[in-house]
Amino acid sequence: MIDNFAQMLAIEGAPHLPWYHGIHVTEAMELLLVFVLFVGVLVTVYYIQRWIGDY
Repeated sequence: MIDNFAQMLAIEGAPHLPWYHGIHVTEAMELLLVFVLFVGVLVTVYYIQRWIGDY
């Protein structure tokens, strides 16, 4: 019983990394994706404003 408990603690103690649609994503990759999306939104808004003529 002690052996099973130690194995359970070892498994639960491991850091859980996020999974998105079956793709393993580390925290650094997640921050990079958020940064890229943020910059993409800024660039998109800039070009939409230029296209509308509001710039």
